[in-house]
Amino acid sequence: MICDEFGADTEFRWVVLPCWADALWKGGLHNMGTGLEALCKSSHDYDKCFVRQNYDRCGVNAGKFVIKLIHVTSHSLVELISSTSGSKDLPKTCKDWLNQKGLGPKAKQNRKERTSSANFLNVVLMLSSVATFFLVR
Repeated sequence: MICDEFGADTEFRWVVLPCWADALWKGGLHNMGTGLEALCKSSHDYDKCFVRQNYDRCGVNAGKFVIKLIHVTSHSLVELISSTSGSKDLPKTCKDWLNQKGLGPKAKQNRKERTSSANFLNVVLMLSSVATFFLVR
Protein backbone atom coordinates (compact mmCIF):
# COMPACT_ATOMS: atom_id res chain seq x y z
CA MET A 1 0.00 0.00 0.00
CA ILE A 2 1.29 3.42 -0.95
CA CYS A 3 -0.96 5.04 1.65
CA ASP A 4 -3.94 4.17 3.81
CA GLU A 5 -6.29 6.13 1.56
CA PHE A 6 -6.37 3.34 -1.06
CA GLY A 7 -7.76 0.82 1.38
CA ALA A 8 -10.15 3.18 3.13
CA ASP A 9 -11.53 5.16 0.19
CA THR A 10 -13.78 3.18 -2.11
CA GLU A 11 -14.18 6.25 -4.33
CA PHE A 12 -10.66 5.58 -5.59
CA ARG A 13 -11.92 2.46 -7.35
CA TRP A 14 -14.78 4.43 -8.85
CA VAL A 15 -12.40 7.00 -10.35
CA VAL A 16 -9.37 5.03 -11.55
CA LEU A 17 -11.11 1.99 -12.99
CA PRO A 18 -13.68 3.98 -14.98
CA CYS A 19 -10.88 6.22 -16.28
CA TRP A 20 -8.92 3.20 -17.51
CA ALA A 21 -12.03 1.52 -18.89
CA ASP A 22 -12.89 4.73 -20.74
CA ALA A 23 -9.39 4.85 -22.23
CA LEU A 24 -9.67 1.21 -23.32
CA TRP A 25 -13.12 1.86 -24.74
CA LYS A 26 -11.91 4.81 -26.81
CA GLY A 27 -8.92 3.16 -28.41
CA GLY A 28 -7.42 0.16 -26.79
CA LEU A 29 -9.97 -2.59 -26.31
CA HIS A 30 -10.44 -3.55 -29.96
CA ASN A 31 -6.68 -3.22 -30.56
CA MET A 32 -5.45 -5.19 -27.54
CA GLY A 33 -4.36 -8.15 -29.65
CA THR A 34 -2.51 -6.13 -32.27
CA GLY A 35 0.79 -5.91 -30.48
CA LEU A 36 3.20 -3.69 -28.67
CA GLU A 37 1.65 -0.39 -29.75
CA ALA A 38 -1.71 -1.23 -28.17
CA LEU A 39 -0.08 -2.65 -25.04
CA CYS A 40 1.95 0.52 -24.51
CA LYS A 41 -1.07 2.78 -25.11
CA SER A 42 -3.26 0.84 -22.69
CA SER A 43 -0.56 0.72 -20.01
CA HIS A 44 0.26 4.42 -20.39
CA ASP A 45 -3.42 5.41 -20.18
CA TYR A 46 -3.83 3.35 -17.01
CA ASP A 47 -0.64 4.80 -15.50
CA LYS A 48 -1.87 8.36 -16.11
CA CYS A 49 -5.12 7.62 -14.25
CA PHE A 50 -3.30 5.89 -11.42
CA VAL A 51 -0.64 8.57 -10.95
CA ARG A 52 -3.16 11.43 -10.91
CA GLN A 53 -5.27 9.72 -8.28
CA ASN A 54 -2.15 8.89 -6.28
CA TYR A 55 -1.14 12.56 -6.20
CA ASP A 56 -4.67 13.59 -5.22
CA ARG A 57 -5.17 10.98 -2.49
CA CYS A 58 -1.70 10.41 -1.06
CA GLY A 59 0.34 13.50 -1.81
CA VAL A 60 3.45 14.47 -3.74
CA ASN A 61 5.87 11.93 -2.24
CA ALA A 62 3.60 9.00 -3.03
CA GLY A 63 3.02 10.36 -6.55
CA LYS A 64 6.74 10.66 -7.20
CA PHE A 65 7.32 7.15 -5.85
CA VAL A 66 4.72 5.69 -8.22
CA ILE A 67 6.24 7.58 -11.18
CA LYS A 68 9.67 6.11 -10.37
CA LEU A 69 8.13 2.65 -10.10
CA ILE A 70 6.36 3.07 -13.44
CA HIS A 71 9.63 4.26 -15.00
CA VAL A 72 11.48 1.12 -13.93
CA THR A 73 8.72 -1.33 -14.81
CA SER A 74 7.85 0.22 -18.18
CA HIS A 75 11.49 0.24 -19.31
CA SER A 76 12.01 -3.34 -18.16
CA LEU A 77 8.86 -4.58 -19.86
CA VAL A 78 9.50 -2.81 -23.17
CA GLU A 79 13.14 -3.95 -23.16
CA LEU A 80 12.07 -7.56 -22.56
CA ILE A 81 9.43 -7.49 -25.29
CA SER A 82 11.75 -5.75 -27.76
CA SER A 83 14.59 -8.20 -27.16
CA THR A 84 12.37 -11.25 -27.57
CA SER A 85 10.64 -9.91 -30.68
CA GLY A 86 13.85 -8.63 -32.25
CA SER A 87 12.26 -5.26 -32.98
CA LYS A 88 14.47 -2.18 -32.64
CA ASP A 89 11.89 0.46 -33.65
CA LEU A 90 9.46 1.31 -30.89
CA PRO A 91 5.98 2.64 -31.70
CA LYS A 92 5.23 6.23 -30.65
CA THR A 93 2.89 5.00 -27.91
CA CYS A 94 5.78 3.10 -26.31
CA LYS A 95 8.08 6.13 -26.53
CA ASP A 96 5.39 8.26 -24.86
CA TRP A 97 5.02 5.66 -22.11
CA LEU A 98 8.78 5.38 -21.58
CA ASN A 99 9.16 9.19 -21.52
CA GLN A 100 6.29 9.35 -19.01
CA LYS A 101 4.47 11.87 -21.16
CA GLY A 102 1.46 13.24 -19.28
CA LEU A 103 2.35 11.68 -15.92
CA GLY A 104 2.22 13.93 -12.90
CA PRO A 105 -0.31 15.78 -10.76
CA LYS A 106 -3.77 16.02 -12.22
CA ALA A 107 -3.73 18.40 -15.14
CA LYS A 108 -6.79 20.43 -15.99
CA GLN A 109 -9.19 18.18 -17.83
CA ASN A 110 -11.24 19.60 -20.62
CA ARG A 111 -15.02 19.54 -20.40
CA LYS A 112 -15.34 16.66 -22.88
CA GLU A 113 -13.09 14.39 -20.75
CA ARG A 114 -15.03 15.17 -17.56
CA THR A 115 -18.36 14.58 -19.30
CA SER A 116 -17.17 11.32 -20.83
CA SER A 117 -15.96 9.97 -17.47
CA ALA A 118 -19.17 11.07 -15.75
CA ASN A 119 -21.29 9.40 -18.45
CA PHE A 120 -19.34 6.16 -18.09
CA LEU A 121 -19.74 6.22 -14.30
CA ASN A 122 -23.50 6.79 -14.69
CA VAL A 123 -23.76 3.75 -16.98
CA VAL A 124 -21.82 1.60 -14.50
CA LEU A 125 -24.02 2.75 -11.62
CA MET A 126 -27.19 2.12 -13.64
CA LEU A 127 -26.06 -1.40 -14.58
CA SER A 128 -25.17 -2.11 -10.95
CA SER A 129 -28.62 -0.96 -9.85
CA VAL A 130 -30.36 -3.12 -12.44
CA ALA A 131 -28.26 -6.15 -11.50
CA THR A 132 -29.00 -5.60 -7.80
CA PHE A 133 -32.72 -5.30 -8.54
CA PHE A 134 -32.77 -8.65 -10.34
CA LEU A 135 -30.65 -10.35 -7.68
CA VAL A 136 -32.94 -9.16 -4.89
CA ARG A 137 -36.07 -10.37 -6.68
